[in-house]
Amino acid sequence: MPNRIELSFFLLSQATPLGQPPTESRSWTNVEVWLAIALLAFGITLFVFQHLHLKSSKAEWTSEATIRFFGFPLVIIAALFLIVAGYSDQQVAPVFGLLGAIAGYLFGKTSSGS
Repeated sequence: MPNRIELSFFLLSQATPLGQPPTESRSWTNVEVWLAIALLAFGITLFVFQHLHLKSSKAEWTSEATIRFFGFPLVIIAALFLIVAGYSDQQVAPVFGLLGAIAGYLFGKTSSGS
């Protein structure tokens, strides 16, 4: 059984250097392409309806409420797009970290008056 240092050196030697594309080439299937296009069309339609709802609403919208109103669907649509488009877990992991941080900020942010 190799010790921990030898194993970490082995894993580091197998990694792709930063700034270089992965050596494996991948082609997307027609199903992945059409699902990605359909999801983007759904997302754009959702944002158009949200904008129309925001404009027709008689209530006063604060900037925090507006950011939450548009931010949550944006994070969800972006995450679903990455899954549907067929990216690998190694390509998607950093982006999910960023999307999770954005969602955590939106969920955790509260107004100072409440």
